[in-house]
Amino acid sequence: MKKLLIFSLAAMVLAIGLVGAVSAKNDNSNQYMPSNAPTNEISLLENAKEVAPGVFYLGKSMNKGKVVEGYAFVHYAKDSDRAKKAKPTQDDSNKYKLLGVKWADTIQYEVNTAGSNFVGAGDVTGILEDSLETWDTAITSDFELFNDVLVPTTETFVGGTEPDYINRIVWQNFGGPGTIAYNSYWFYTATREMIESDVVFNSYYDWADCIDGGVDCSNKMDLQSIATHEFGHNGLADLYNRPARPLTMYGYSGFGETKKQDLATGDMLGIQALYGN
Repeated sequence: MKKLLIFSLAAMVLAIGLVGAVSAKNDNSNQYMPSNAPTNEISLLENAKEVAPGVFYLGKSMNKGKVVEGYAFVHYAKDSDRAKKAKPTQDDSNKYKLLGVKWADTIQYEVNTAGSNFVGAGDVTGILEDSLETWDTAITSDFELFNDVLVPTTETFVGGTEPDYINRIVWQNFGGPGTIAYNSYWFYTATREMIESDVVFNSYYDWADCIDGGVDCSNKMDLQSIATHEFGHNGLADLYNRPARPLTMYGYSGFGETKKQDLATGDMLGIQALYGN
């Protein structure tokens, strides 16, 4: 049964004994998180387990006769407690992280723009389609990851204890600031083939086109920037080191930030490693 997101204000307690995690790479090798990582105090969905900062394990089940697993990546605001814990290290401008899963064919999203609180000029669906096209343009092969035409839906909820094989984009109120959006996805355990990806934006925030929308974005989130980041989770993980801030897949964003609209070197290397051959 699908459930509303519940975010706790409790402090993060990192999982102990994690024997594997999404690993930073600048090649096309893959590594993935274990399925038995312990839980901590922050809850994304019922029974979800945070196995790394901002990464939640949604569980394993049988679906259509196959074992499936789910994860979710949570995108935090720059002024959140999570963002303040990021530590600078080496230059990460050419780095990326692979999830160890990928799509076997072109995918399409359904979209419900209700609750988007969009301000100013621009079309919500059109902006989302531009974000999808940004990734497809970076893929050097003939493979098209996204069908850039979004299908309208009235469906409100995503997530749950198993996939429904429908990719959705929706808005939900997370109950306050701090979390901007998240991407949850499911894959076949045996083949690592992705079978569902859902993107949920926080309707607590006002959203806008902060380049061409003609509005003051000092207290608004740029839709195209955040959406481009979320769509990157169709194979790529977040980067949290501060030297990775120029990258689209950097895990934090702030009001009016637009730099994630365009891919940086590491983002392009990552998507090409997955789908460019």
